[in-house]
Amino acid sequence: RLRDLLDSIRDGFVAMDRELRYTYVNPTAEVLFATPARDMLGRSLLEVFPQARELEFHRACERVLASGRAEQIEQNFQPHDRWYDNHLYPTAEGLAVFFE
Repeated sequence: RLRDLLDSIRDGFVAMDRELRYTYVNPTAEVLFATPARDMLGRSLLEVFPQARELEFHRACERVLASGRAEQIEQNFQPHDRWYDNHLYPTAEGLAVFFE
């Protein structure tokens, strides 16, 4: 049921483990990232998007993992020529990120 719900929402959604490896990518995220889930799952944020190393988004992910407190961050990602509004939530396994 949860997978059906996450697959049906209009926001992008990804789940990451504590090493920032993608563990779930919904269809909207695939479209917004222009990257198939199969190319992301099991790989880290920096493996998939090496340019993210210099972004505040990457630092926000690390802060949420360390603090256990949710954060919201708007970030331009130049390779996609897009702005993303990201909501990062800590989970027992790592992070849940909703974005548009």
